[in-house]
Amino acid sequence: MKILQMLKTLVTVRGLKVLLLGKEVALLSDVTLGVVVDIKRELRRDSIWMVIDNLGQEMIMPIERIGSVANKVIIINNDLLSTE
Repeated sequence: MKILQMLKTLVTVRGLKVLLLGKEVALLSDVTLGVVVDIKRELRRDSIWMVIDNLGQEMIMPIERIGSVANKVIIINNDLLSTE
């Protein structure tokens, strides 16, 4: 069962890369955070993270914080930003 979950996570990561890479990331208030440059996965905890670059500074954010995706990635609940 654990292997099936890991495979599902890997497929999800591949789809997220196609959907999110290169998109601008902004808060609901339209404050820009940067651009998605990578998607990281942590299979042990079954977590997926976006890597956001803003002028050379990177931050990671769990994908659960994505509110919507169109021509921008809109983030909800901005009080838990973490930097790398």
